[in-house]
Amino acid sequence: MRNQRVYRNLMQLHPGEDAGQLTRSYYKGKLRTCLLIFLVGIILGVAGGEDGLLLFLLVAGTGVAVFFLLDKDLEQKNEERKMEMRKEYPGLVNRMSLYMEAGMTIRGAFLRIGSEFAVGKRAENPLAMELAIACNNLQSGVSEAVVYESFGRRTGTQEYTRFCSILSQSLRKGSVEICARLRQEGDRAMEDGLRLQKKRGEEAETKLLFPMMIMMAIVMLLIMIPAFSGMEI
Repeated sequence: MRNQRVYRNLMQLHPGEDAGQLTRSYYKGKLRTCLLIFLVGIILGVAGGEDGLLLFLLVAGTGVAVFFLLDKDLEQKNEERKMEMRKEYPGLVNRMSLYMEAGMTIRGAFLRIGSEFAVGKRAENPLAMELAIACNNLQSGVSEAVVYESFGRRTGTQEYTRFCSILSQSLRKGSVEICARLRQEGDRAMEDGLRLQKKRGEEAETKLLFPMMIMMAIVMLLIMIPAFSGMEI
């Protein structure tokens, strides 16, 4: 299960690369790091005399923690990537709806959006990388249905999977209702975006609360210590 999560995170963080090779390299790097930590622990244990065993156990425990924390860090990076993509989602859906209502085909609208994301600051966004891969596949002759389904799967988010499902279904059933469905999805994306912004604001407030509590505790100690010192005198 853990291996599958690592594989999925690496595949999504490095689109277009060999996820199997990335996974093998990732685990080799983890193993080297942990072995180095254990080696340091052995050296400290031998040189530490009476406290050597304690030092070794502390360092070994750190090595075990690092082994699992590296996976956590990888997952956190992927969550940040998904968050960046979710921020762009309402704009993507609204653009697709606009171009479809203007008479463009699904393929033409998708390629147009991909070219817009390939320039400027947006080119650094994870969505731009995924769009570039999808557009290259389209231009290489891969069928639209396969491209859209792969695009949604690579993003790893429900929003983009839903969007690609709309595109794929429209290819099979015809594009008569796609504009209406895209408008509905655009409205839903805007509501989800507002909820996401609210959630991020609450999380930011929570993160600020902990340092403030520490500062208050320090201030209270600075006040109380002289007071107690005076009482002892």
